[in-house]
Amino acid sequence: MEIEDVIEKISQQEKEARQKVKEAKKHANDTIASAEKTGKALLQSKEEDAKSIAQKDLDKAKEEAEQKVKEIHSSSDDKAEQLKNMYASVKDELIRKAIKNIFEDESLES
Repeated sequence: MEIEDVIEKISQQEKEARQKVKEAKKHANDTIASAEKTGKALLQSKEEDAKSIAQKDLDKAKEEAEQKVKEIHSSSDDKAEQLKNMYASVKDELIRKAIKNIFEDESLES
């Protein structure tokens, strides 16, 4: 009976070893699955953070560009107004000189 007991013990230890290997594989797979899930969640969170930062940067750049356009329009409007005023001044001066010349010519002819 001793041989049967030894064979039984070996068989029992083999079953226990197989069970432990099975449990270790399950634990390893669970750990890997958990790590993948955590990694995916972290990646998604970081992607959302990056998108948010990028959107804020785009919004800021758009706002700055719109402000610059307003400044350029304002400057252009001011320059256009200055040119109109200069033209009006030159026109008025030319008209005065022309009228003065006409009246001087008439007084010389009289």
